[in-house]
Amino acid sequence: MAEALRIAIFSAQYLPHIGGVESYTRNLAVTLIGMGHKPVVVTCNCDSLPSREVTDDGIEVVRLPCFPLLGGRFPVSRFGRAYRSMLRALDGECFDGVLVNTRFYPHSICGLRFARRHHLTPIVLDHGSQYLTFGNAVLDVFVRAYEHIITSIAKRFHPVFCGVSKKSLDWLRQFGISGIDILPNAIDVDAYCSNASNRDFRAELGVGTDSVLACFVGRLIPEKGIDSLLAAMKQLNETPVKLVVAGDGPLRELMDSTPENVSYVGPLRPADVSSLLQAADVLCLPTRSEGFCTTLLESSACGTPAIIPLVGGVDEVFGEEDCGFLLDGCAPDQIAEAIRVACASKAETRRKGRLVQSRVREYCTWGNTAERLVELLGA
Repeated sequence: MAEALRIAIFSAQYLPHIGGVESYTRNLAVTLIGMGHKPVVVTCNCDSLPSREVTDDGIEVVRLPCFPLLGGRFPVSRFGRAYRSMLRALDGECFDGVLVNTRFYPHSICGLRFARRHHLTPIVLDHGSQYLTFGNAVLDVFVRAYEHIITSIAKRFHPVFCGVSKKSLDWLRQFGISGIDILPNAIDVDAYCSNASNRDFRAELGVGTDSVLACFVGRLIPEKGIDSLLAAMKQLNETPVKLVVAGDGPLRELMDSTPENVSYVGPLRPADVSSLLQAADVLCLPTRSEGFCTTLLESSACGTPAIIPLVGGVDEVFGEEDCGFLLDGCAPDQIAEAIRVACASKAETRRKGRLVQSRVREYCTWGNTAERLVELLGA
C-alpha cells in the first residue's frame, strides 16, 4: 500500500448538520481511513459539540468556534483565544495534504491559510453549479458580489481547483478559474440499501401496488423546486400517483395546504429515507441547482429512477444511458408531464431503475473518488 497520508479536510459544516457536503465529507473520510490514511475533518462548531473527538466511525473531528449565522447555514469563524489555541495545536501536527470543501465560507480561507503555513498546495473542491441563493432577490445581489470577492481572495493562495461534477467544473469558469479534475460524489450501493429501516411507506400511506409512488427528498427551499412540484401535482388528480414529501426547511408552510395526492412525512432519518426510496417508483426532484445531487445518487442506488433537470451529477450518473426522466425545465406543466410518462409504463420505469442502479454500482464509488484525491495530493 502507498504511504499513509494525514489529510486535513476543511468543511464549514459537518454532521450532525444535514447536507450534501456534510455527507460527502463523512463518506470520503471513512473511505480514506479504510485505505489506511488519516483524515482530520476541521469544521465549525455550530452545535456546541466537543471541540475535538474521534467519532464512532473513526473520524477525527476538530470543531472551531463560530457564529452560526442564518440558523447554521452560514457559519462565520469566531476568532478569539479558544480559536487561536486550537489552530496552534493543529499547526503543531504534521499533515501531508489539505482539502477545502467549497470556496465561499470564511472557514474556507482558514483552510487555505493553514495549507500555506504547512507549505502545502491545497485542493479547493467546488460543490456548486450556480450562485448561492437565499430566495431573496435583493439579498442575492449582495450574495453574488460576496461570492466573487471571497473567491478572488481564495485564488490568491494558488490552490488546485476541482469540482464534484462536470457542472461544477464548468461553473468555476464564471470566476476565471480553470479546474483541473473531478472528485465526484459517490455511494456504496449495497451498504446504502441494507441500511434501510423496516418502515413500509406504502402501507402507512395506503398506496396500493396499482398506484405509482413518487417521492421528493430534500430541503424545502426555493432552489429545490418544491413549490413547482406541488403545483404540478394539482394537475394530476386523474393520474394514479401519490407523492410523498420528506424534508424540512423555510418552505415548510407549503405542506399545510397540499393537494390530496400529496403526503408530507417530515424530515426522515437516513435509514427511513433509504426505505422510502426503495418503496418509491420514481424520485421527483425539480431542483434548479446542484453540484452533485446526493439524493439522485441515493435513489439510483435503490433502483429508483429520477425525474430531474440536467443539474450537476446527472452527467455522471446517467452517462449516455436512458436511465431517467430528464426535464427540459422546472415549470409545473413540464414536471406533471414527466410524471405522467413515468406512470404510463411502470415496466419501462422499472427498466430505467435497474439500469441506473447498475451504473452507480460500477462508476460512482467512494473508492474511485478517494484514490483520485490521493493521486492529486501526491502530484
